[in-house]
Amino acid sequence: MKKLVLKASLVVALMIGMTSCEEVKKGTEKAKETGKELVKEGKEAVKEAANGAMEKGKEMLSDAKEGTKNAVETAKDGVKNMANDAKEGAENAVENVKDAAKDKMDAAKDAAKAKMDAAKDAAKNKMEDAKKAAADKLKKVGGK
Repeated sequence: MKKLVLKASLVVALMIGMTSCEEVKKGTEKAKETGKELVKEGKEAVKEAANGAMEKGKEMLSDAKEGTKNAVETAKDGVKNMANDAKEGAENAVENVKDAAKDKMDAAKDAAKAKMDAAKDAAKNKMEDAKKAAADKLKKVGGK
């Protein structure tokens, strides 16, 4: 009987051990499945994050391109404006030089005319004085 109880105890212990092993095995399987799901969700989350980062990178690149393009256009407009300003300044300088030269020429003409008029008047006065002196000499010569 002892042997029978001992055998029965062993059978019960074996059954409890097998049941525990089965439960551990089921728990392991469940944990394995949960782990697979977590890995899958993690992969998807990483993939979504990478796609989001890539989209954001593309947007930033596009914004940078647009900003660079605008900066180039602004610079081109600035250079055009500076060139136009320089051209206008040069044209104004040329006009100012022309006007100044014309004014100097007119002043020189006026001065030359004034000198000629003065010389003409002086010559005329000298001539009249010479005529008068000659007439006086003739009177003196003829009157004696």
